[in-house]
Formats: sequence, structure tokens, C-alpha cells
Amino acid sequence: MTPAMDLLLQAVRDAVEDTPYVVDVVDDGFDLRLDLADRRWRTVLGAAGIERTVIHEVRPRGDGVAVTDVVRRVDWVAGAPALAGSASVERGRTIALGVEKVWGLDEHGMPVKVADLRFAPQEGRELVTLAARQVGLRVVRGGAELVGLVFAGIAVGGLVIGGLVVLVLWLTGVLPPG
Repeated sequence: MTPAMDLLLQAVRDAVEDTPYVVDVVDDGFDLRLDLADRRWRTVLGAAGIERTVIHEVRPRGDGVAVTDVVRRVDWVAGAPALAGSASVERGRTIALGVEKVWGLDEHGMPVKVADLRFAPQEGRELVTLAARQVGLRVVRGGAELVGLVFAGIAVGGLVIGGLVVLVLWLTGVLPPG
């Protein structure tokens, strides 16, 4: 890794100390992920509705760093007489939110909030972004994110062109009104 990536790696390690995140060094950068196996965080993360894992792949790109979110989801359904499973993987930038609020009654019978848990997979990305700014690196778009933006641009362009064609056909009388 480059000296700038080494600085970023250390800054992210410092930022995630005493959190459910763990940093894994790989050949071309590092990954930031939730440590779902750590029993200190298993109950809290489970209560927050964690149904998928998010790995933030941090790689050098030019004079900056690219962060790609890799979301993996595995569902198992068991019951008589069926057993089924499914898995999915998403790459790019992920925005989601898991929330659980638990209410109970206090000793006077008044409702009180017992737990207010929140999980957003973009929190890991924000940790990396802040650490990158601290060490002077800029965060650039990853490859999967760029591909998504290109296809979105093509779709919007196609809709605009299609709308203009319909408008021209309607104005010239080729398409009947109504």
C-alpha cells in the first residue's frame, strides 16, 4: 500500500476502536465490515434488525480512494415440509436504515422508551470518508457506482428523447389528441 493508504488505514482503525466494526487488510487496500461474530455486538446488532452484511471495500484510485459497498443477504426459511434459502449481492453505494424502538411501562404505568436502536450501512462509509479527509485523501466513485450512474444517465436520456418524439408527433398531428 501507499503511504497515504497506510495513514488512512491507521485513521480508520483508530476510528472504529470499541465499535462493532473491524478492518481487514487485503492486497490492494482494506475492507471495513461489521464483526457479527463478536458476542459483544451480536445482541445489539440483531435487535437493530441487521439482516444483511455490508463490507466497505476501500481501494486507492488515482490520487484518492474509492469506497465500494458490498451488501450480502442470506435468508433461510425452514418449516415442515419445506426448507428454502436465497442469497443476493449488491455492489456500489448503499443507503438503507434499520430501526427498532421498544416501549414499556414504568413503575407508574406510564409508557417509556426501553430501547431505541438504529443501523444504517452508510455509517461505515462515513467513517472512511471522514478518515480520508483527515489524512488529505479525497473519496472518488468506485467502478460499480460509475457503471450505475452511466446506465441511469442513459435511461434518463432515453426518456427525454422519447418524450420529445411523442411531443413532436402530437404537435404535427401524427398522434391524435387525447
